[in-house]
Amino acid sequence: MSVFPTAGTQRRWLVSNGLWASGDFLRLFAAQSVSLFGSEISLIALPLTAVLVLGASPAQMGLLAAVEKLPFMLVGLFAGVWVDRLRCRSVLVTADIGRALLLASIPCAAAFGLLRIEQLFVVAFLAGVLTVFFDVGYQSFLPDLVDRSRLTEANGRLEASKSLAEMAGPMLGSGLLQIAAAPFAIGIDALSFLLSGLFLRSIRTSVPPKTGTVRAGMLSEVAVGIRLVLRHPLLRPIAACSATMNLFYQMLAAVYILYVTTQLQLAPALIGIVFGIGSLAGVAGAVLASRLASRIGTGTTLMLSTVVSGLAGLSIAFVRPGDVMLVALVLAQLLMMLGVPIYNINQLSLRQSITRAGVRGRVNATNRCLVWGTMPIGSLLGGLLGQAIGLQPTIAVAASGMVLAAAWIAASRVRTLTAAEVAALGELA
Repeated sequence: MSVFPTAGTQRRWLVSNGLWASGDFLRLFAAQSVSLFGSEISLIALPLTAVLVLGASPAQMGLLAAVEKLPFMLVGLFAGVWVDRLRCRSVLVTADIGRALLLASIPCAAAFGLLRIEQLFVVAFLAGVLTVFFDVGYQSFLPDLVDRSRLTEANGRLEASKSLAEMAGPMLGSGLLQIAAAPFAIGIDALSFLLSGLFLRSIRTSVPPKTGTVRAGMLSEVAVGIRLVLRHPLLRPIAACSATMNLFYQMLAAVYILYVTTQLQLAPALIGIVFGIGSLAGVAGAVLASRLASRIGTGTTLMLSTVVSGLAGLSIAFVRPGDVMLVALVLAQLLMMLGVPIYNINQLSLRQSITRAGVRGRVNATNRCLVWGTMPIGSLLGGLLGQAIGLQPTIAVAASGMVLAAAWIAASRVRTLTAAEVAALGELA
């Protein structure tokens, strides 16, 4: 007889005592939190290493940014197949240790005077590949650790940790860069991934992959995930809404900094304040996500959060230079960032709740590929449209598209779903 509680026993204990009663969820939460803070340091330190240490050109900086996101398009769908074939915990630990080793190679090379821009490209790409596996794996693993009735709450805790990291991480990174060169600051991120891997390794729940079924070819298994997302009456609209939202948000983001600096004459330091306060709203949204869905329904919450974010973005186009300009931008950022975690937490919880264990990896990977695949397209369109019609009209067009993204939910069965119905739906996929 095992001395460790079974997954079912842990989930029942979790329901009766709350999320913090689950040691395994606490370990996952700790792993994600520590790695996110480290990653926010590298978000600043990696490009600064390229610019200040290696003298990277604008073209090289653009390539460095591109190779970090390229894996989501190249390997995203295939990552889902492997996550379904392997133990999720092993995938997560391997991804963390791999990223720790890759990032540690940068300060090591710098210490011996061997660091080159080509190494940054390789590290960024390979770390991106491992990030794809980690993201798909953790989304597939969480339903094994948490009872379905607690999924929204659990995702809210994880999203709150992400928002706090996005707020405090850059400030911590900026302070660290005052006392350490950029390549060596990246070593902190490497250490954070190592600690994350140790936390994950200590998780007791380790669900084996499904056995007793004949494996099809890689492409056939990828096709299963695509079909499930595109044909499912609940998965399809939330994927379409997320993809549309990301497309138009990236259009707005592509010209936002240029708009507030050139037309509103906002100082860089004040831009940092606007974004920092916006991150606080992300924490609030993460806390409210579960409560809002319980009160007004999951479907209504998804539509409302999308519309609120879009209208907040639209208000930016009407901000004018003056005494209330900063206040108006802060309020717009607060509302826009408030809606994002509310939407993300509830759509992810719905997807996790209705997707059976054997295909979670492929469903999550397909969704991630579709949703993230629109981001570079949106950035490109935003830049082209800003050049053609101006920055202010581009922001208005992009924000209007964000509002209209809610139509995918409004025209589907998701619209009428309540939180109780989501918990009782069963595994439909």
